[in-house]
Amino acid sequence: MNRGWTDIESMLTRFPATFEVLDNQLFPMVAAPPCGALTLSRGGLLAGSAVAALAAVAVVLGILLFGARGEPARERADAADRNRAEQIARDYSVGAATVDFQNLDAWLGKLKTGTVPDLSAKFDST
Repeated sequence: MNRGWTDIESMLTRFPATFEVLDNQLFPMVAAPPCGALTLSRGGLLAGSAVAALAAVAVVLGILLFGARGEPARERADAADRNRAEQIARDYSVGAATVDFQNLDAWLGKLKTGTVPDLSAKFDST
């Protein structure tokens, strides 16, 4: 027959000396950390978090700085490529505009110079 709480209560009252000994031995071990245990205070935890956040910011800034170091060189190369393309377009347009009607073959040869094979083939087919 199950008596519930009264059964537990009778067990606790039968062994008071045993529980007192257990309390005296176990409570200090649970309440105080063992020797050499790591304990963190609130200030230490906040300081550690601040150091970790600063380290993360330093890493991100380092990555951004390293990526930006190559930027001016790329911009200079792009500008040089643009200038070269503009010069080629200028030379081609001036050559196309100065038609020599007495010597069309020489004019057409100059016009084809430096063009891609597909464009040269179009000149030949016309």
